[in-house]
Amino acid sequence: MTRQIVQEWLNRTSACFVANDFATYKEHMAFPVSITTDGGGNWTITDEAMLQNGFDAWVRMMHEQRVTHLVRTVRNYEVIEGGDLWALYTAELLSNAVRVVPAYDSYLRLRNVEGGWKCDLVLSGLANPTWPVIVPRVKTAKGPPGGAWPDPARPSADSRYAPSSPRSGDSDRDRS
Repeated sequence: MTRQIVQEWLNRTSACFVANDFATYKEHMAFPVSITTDGGGNWTITDEAMLQNGFDAWVRMMHEQRVTHLVRTVRNYEVIEGGDLWALYTAELLSNAVRVVPAYDSYLRLRNVEGGWKCDLVLSGLANPTWPVIVPRVKTAKGPPGGAWPDPARPSADSRYAPSSPRSGDSDRDRS
């Protein structure tokens, strides 16, 4: 049942990007949302405007890269402290059947709040150091972001999850 909860959450939110459906997407997120990338990016999304900025940038990137499918598949999961769900998943950005970037792994935490499962923490396998992500970058070495399976019971104690504020004006265009 737990795997199904996580997979359904991934499927619904992936469909939101393809359909450009921010209203449904935001219903699946719990503020503040902490996002850390394998490339050293670390942000705390505190409000709807910040979330929409990142969502819109991702939708634009998918359009510009001709992404037709965002496929995210659960690889591992566990129930953690307080009944939250911690999951490792693989993401694939496809233009028809061709990968736009190599598949990459990420972690997320889902909390059962307001009668539904909502994400409040992502450890992304993307190598992007800036928000919003304009062009996805993936390290060539395959493996979970940050190495080994993090301790899901204490993600805030792991330095990879230390919240920080986004820097205004940062974008991947600045890093090209």
